[in-house]
Amino acid sequence: MENKIYIKIIRNRGRLFAFLIFVCLLIQILPACSPAKAKEVLTGKNAMEITSEMGFGWNLGNTFDATGGNKSNVYSQETSWGNPKVTQELIKAVHDRGFKTIRIPVTWNNQLSKDGSYTINPDFLARVKEVVDYAYDLDMYIIINLHHEAWINTSKLSSNYESIGKELEAVWSQIADCFADYDQHLIFEGMNEPRLAGTDIEWSGDQEAYDAVNYLDQVFAYTIRSNGKGYNSERCLMIPGYAASSSKDILNTISIPSYEGKAIKNVIISVHCYSPYDFCLSDNLYEFDPNDKSHTYGIDTLFRDLEEMFLFNDIPVVIGETSATDKNNTEQRENWAEYMGRKSYEYGIPIILWDNGANGHSGGECHAWIQRNRCEWNYPSVVDKLFLASKSIDWGELVTTDRMAYQTSLEKKGILGGDIIYEDENGHNVAGLYLSHAQPISIPVIRYYIKLTSEIAVAYKGSASPLISINLGEKELYSGDIAPDRTEERDGYNIAFFGFRTINDTLTSAGIRNTSDSEMWIYSEGPDIYVYEVDVMALKPEVDFVVCGKSFSSKESAKAPQGLKILGWYTTKDFREGTEYTGDESRNLTVYGMLFWEADEKAVEKFISLYGEEALNPTPEPTPEPTPEPTKEAQITPVPMDETAKKPTATPVPDEDKTDNSEAGSKQTGETVTEKEGSSDKADNTRNIVMPIILIVLGMAVLASGTVVLVYVIKKKKNR
Repeated sequence: MENKIYIKIIRNRGRLFAFLIFVCLLIQILPACSPAKAKEVLTGKNAMEITSEMGFGWNLGNTFDATGGNKSNVYSQETSWGNPKVTQELIKAVHDRGFKTIRIPVTWNNQLSKDGSYTINPDFLARVKEVVDYAYDLDMYIIINLHHEAWINTSKLSSNYESIGKELEAVWSQIADCFADYDQHLIFEGMNEPRLAGTDIEWSGDQEAYDAVNYLDQVFAYTIRSNGKGYNSERCLMIPGYAASSSKDILNTISIPSYEGKAIKNVIISVHCYSPYDFCLSDNLYEFDPNDKSHTYGIDTLFRDLEEMFLFNDIPVVIGETSATDKNNTEQRENWAEYMGRKSYEYGIPIILWDNGANGHSGGECHAWIQRNRCEWNYPSVVDKLFLASKSIDWGELVTTDRMAYQTSLEKKGILGGDIIYEDENGHNVAGLYLSHAQPISIPVIRYYIKLTSEIAVAYKGSASPLISINLGEKELYSGDIAPDRTEERDGYNIAFFGFRTINDTLTSAGIRNTSDSEMWIYSEGPDIYVYEVDVMALKPEVDFVVCGKSFSSKESAKAPQGLKILGWYTTKDFREGTEYTGDESRNLTVYGMLFWEADEKAVEKFISLYGEEALNPTPEPTPEPTPEPTKEAQITPVPMDETAKKPTATPVPDEDKTDNSEAGSKQTGETVTEKEGSSDKADNTRNIVMPIILIVLGMAVLASGTVVLVYVIKKKKNR
């Protein structure tokens, strides 16, 4: 009995030992990037809903985005620009102060293999994941990106964007795999400030550079959506324009990516704002006066532009970087923070404070908002002013009503065929709204209503003509009466037309230049007027076709950059269903081309079904060169070719692995990926599949053999 018990115990120990070995082997092959467990899974939200919850954010700057360090020490890169190792206490301090969002800029360049596969150093990826988990555990929103990538920010961006796209795809594929199971708290930002680094137009760019950035945005978005794992199908994706610029002209060049022939949902526009520049990023301006238009003009203009170009198209925006450098001017920075915080909440656009950990009071780069070692805020009063807006303003209160009115104008046509901004409650066909001077119609004014090529038309019945005025309420600015330019009768209604110049001249004389937070009053001085409808009419019926921000006079002449195709035309930037361009040219239209990447198989199929296979890769007909008839004098007697001349001379191929990047020593991505590199990728993929199978088989063998070996040993002992 004693021997039997002894044998049983040993056998179980053997199985346990073998089982532990097997588990260890399995751990080695399981993904290293399973997420920390957030308190509540966030899913099913659209991008506008996500941004409405992001509030204010903070940047972990000059840390993982630093470019020093090496692969042998996983902490060396994040500390190479003078900041300490990131701790869980630091992230908690940011969260506890009220910041709901953290942006973690990451430069991956030094952590990529140089064999053409662009494999990310797994230790570095695991360290990034560890810090992401600090914030994820606190239910914060997290943004990770590609930041100071020398292979993106290159003087050859315009010409090498396709080869850059291959590396971009490879890197984001790995990040998407690693973080697939992280829910919508995690946001991917494709690039930071893609630009023609080192050139005279580094921060302004040109059309070719804008096209290149749109191409890379498309590659990034397609890579994430086609990943097919976890939450990547609904993850919010941030895309920048050229250099993440706040310039209206550059913002206008941004093209929304598509996937499988449809506009990609949950896209967020990424913009940076350091305005006014002399106050925020230089030592030239020490004061910020919220009542001085020269100080606030850049901020006001940017938010209005973002509202008009994106928010009114249901495309959310995040200002991923903003800050004001320290010049021993705390009170002035308080003024700036309060103004920026107010604008953020009024428009519903999250802003993320840039923090590079740099203390000091000159040079334009002093943005150390928190002492990272002590987790104490350097300028608590400035941060207090930032959060002041969140206590007094409803998120997005300035544009909510306007956006609803604008959507109505896009979706319905009324009596006059223009964009309806008001119709009576009976659908403009029964009663109309009775008006007097004491009971005006009040309509939120957006700049779209009174632009250069438009006029406002009021459909009414009655003997008196309607009047309009613009009222800014809190600012006590009032335009006074504006009479119509002309009136006419149409389909049983009287129509009063108010032209742009008449409205604009009246507003200017009243000192009104910002109409985005005002109301338009329509009223009558007589008692017998009924208003049925107010429309925006176009003075010139024409269509502007836009591809990557470049306008064309006709659909046929619009060309997409290389590697992209035009799949359809829409009257909204986000290609909403129901806004497809149908050829109606009865009013002013801007029609946007929906682009897709040629790697998108379903979009290609749809393109071929619409335009035919020849349109996918059109082959231009070669122009035949005229062959002159030889005269007797021009005839040439053929000369026998030397045999050695028939052999082609080999052209030496440069060793790509020896070509280093000037900043980080990485391989230039402008070169064409060779067939050899492609074969290496296939071999790596094969190894990735075969090795886990081998490990599993070995584990099972160990599990099986553990008992057999131990039983053999026990029996031998018993025989003794």
